[in-house]
Amino acid sequence: MDNQKHIQLNPKIVAFGLYFFALFLIVGKLFFETQFDAGTYTLKKFLLGTEENIETLRIGLPDQATTLNPFANDSAVRARLLNVYEGLTRIDRDLKLEPGLAISYGALDDVTWEFRLRPEIYFHDGGRVTVDDVIFSLDSARKSSSGVKDLLGTVDVIQKGGSDTLYIKTSEPDPLLPSKLAFIFIVSQNANAGTGPYEIKKNENGILELQRFEKYWGERPAYKNVVLKTIYKKDGKIAALKNNDVDILAQLPADLGSGFSFKDFKLQKQPSLEVNFLMFNFNGIFAEQKLRRAAKSALDTGELMRLAQGFAVPATQFVANGIFGYDPEIEETARDLQPAKEIVANEKLTGIKLKLDLPRGLESFGKALEKQLEAVGLDSDTKFLNPSALAKKIESGNSADIYFFGWSTELGDAFDFLTSVAHSREGEFGAFNGSNYSNPKTDELIESAQKTMKSSERLNYLRSAMKRITEEDIIGIPLFSPEILYAVSKDVEWKPRVDGYVLAQDVKM
Repeated sequence: MDNQKHIQLNPKIVAFGLYFFALFLIVGKLFFETQFDAGTYTLKKFLLGTEENIETLRIGLPDQATTLNPFANDSAVRARLLNVYEGLTRIDRDLKLEPGLAISYGALDDVTWEFRLRPEIYFHDGGRVTVDDVIFSLDSARKSSSGVKDLLGTVDVIQKGGSDTLYIKTSEPDPLLPSKLAFIFIVSQNANAGTGPYEIKKNENGILELQRFEKYWGERPAYKNVVLKTIYKKDGKIAALKNNDVDILAQLPADLGSGFSFKDFKLQKQPSLEVNFLMFNFNGIFAEQKLRRAAKSALDTGELMRLAQGFAVPATQFVANGIFGYDPEIEETARDLQPAKEIVANEKLTGIKLKLDLPRGLESFGKALEKQLEAVGLDSDTKFLNPSALAKKIESGNSADIYFFGWSTELGDAFDFLTSVAHSREGEFGAFNGSNYSNPKTDELIESAQKTMKSSERLNYLRSAMKRITEEDIIGIPLFSPEILYAVSKDVEWKPRVDGYVLAQDVKM
């Protein structure tokens, strides 16, 4: 294997931040909502006056955006700017890739892509979108100051092919390039303007006001004005729903969902792209596969999932259903205590305390987990760590015997998880391989998925790797995918997206 190769996609490290932050935004709301209420927040009236304005859509978002830089790597920023900016490609509500500003695209060979722009696309400043604007945007995204630069890490040359044609050459085959380009916004060279269905009208005190862009090339949005409001405190969310100050409230706390009682709203939910699981450290007690299988057989994952107040779906593997590389043939493992007890007894592990690392706030989860492991003779010494401390242990490879982990796959492909978590630590591979797992056969499958441009072959490689780490080598125990909850006014028509974003253009009156 060539040690100089770099992985094509590692958004958890550089493009979207460490997994812990996304993990705690979702799981935190399921298990320990009160810890997310530490900040101070007073709900203010939306800056639209007191009269109802049926042309205005009001959306409450849980996290504050610290910038509106289109090349930032922050999910809270993206949640807002997806209304304002677009890429050459885009991801629909079901996580399917489709043309965006590029009306068509395709690979001419393994390292050359052609993109053709749509005709008559305008920026919010009135200027026409040109190939030069696209090249400027991609070059800006590749700069060292850009938060999304590593998504274009394989891009070698960007060439203008005519008034509507662009060629991108990569240093090596990159089958995920079109998907990555959905995360690279195209901006005007002169004014940093976007092309989206809405343009920015005002941004003040955590409130972003948008207005419909009448020269938008796509379907005309139903609402003329949109207000995106940051509401991160639980009390603020309750007040917003009681006072009808929002039309959609994203990421509702699970305790409010379980006792949902807001008469003017309906509760909607969508499984997230995140999967939570336990990982084994191969350097220690669980070096033997039969012991990992015993621990897996000891767990009642359904009971652990119910600690999420009922708002979760069971996971059979390390990526969510709908992700490219998900293997529908992998089935959930049933609890089987007697064989597990015999294995633990034969290995003389009864009474030996295994080390267990969990995030702070999952104390009730930890108690249930300890009890289930004790049922087969595995005693635990559990530590609850803050996210940064847990991240440091995982990245250093000095993890506990078992540790809690989670992964969210926004690009809809299992490749990033496999390269970052399941591949042996080598160069930039295995950056989050805290389990110290290494199998040349798994590495070969992952690298084959990196090289091939044929979707059917890539799918086979990804599924084979997923099956190997889940059922054969058992690197961890998949638990569940948390569900994202939304409070939606009965006066609007909207369905949640798989990626969790609330786009104003998707909402109908």
